[in-house]
Amino acid sequence: MKQDRHEPAPENDFRTVPEKRESVREKGREAVPEKRREAGQHNRHAAIMEIITAEDVGTQTELTRLLNERGFDVTQATVSRDIRRLHLVKESAGNGVWRYAAAHMRREIGEKLHTIFRESVLSVQEAQNIVVIKTMPGLADGACSALDQMNIDGMVGSLAGDDTAFIAMRDTESALRLCGEIQTMLR
Repeated sequence: MKQDRHEPAPENDFRTVPEKRESVREKGREAVPEKRREAGQHNRHAAIMEIITAEDVGTQTELTRLLNERGFDVTQATVSRDIRRLHLVKESAGNGVWRYAAAHMRREIGEKLHTIFRESVLSVQEAQNIVVIKTMPGLADGACSALDQMNIDGMVGSLAGDDTAFIAMRDTESALRLCGEIQTMLR
């Protein structure tokens, strides 16, 4: 039970939910009508989607703060429920940082990246810690950009020419693994 800051919390609160609601009404707060609550929830969900699209938000506390700054009076528990209802997932933002993203957005990006590879990449080979990707003329930059968006573990950087892309990996093992993943993606 949420307490006012000036009221001490009762040691044991065995009241039922309806009794607790009545207690809130007695303190001068009105119960929120169902339609208004649904509209508020819809607006809050829209705000959450805007926030996670515009910023790298990695924690519920941070999302709660950003919602509060936008005028939504929410708690971390409410944000937790919203995350579940919106089917948000955590994805890597690179450099060991994680952020919330909508599951459908991630799936759409993955499908687009897969299509780019299927259509443009002709071959892939590993040369120690470098992965060399041969593409159709003019498409190496798109292939590199797609790889950069994947936040691949062990990838140090990429360089693209017209029809060849070089991917610098941290070590030979990472290069071999990436080569295998790309070959699987091309099938």
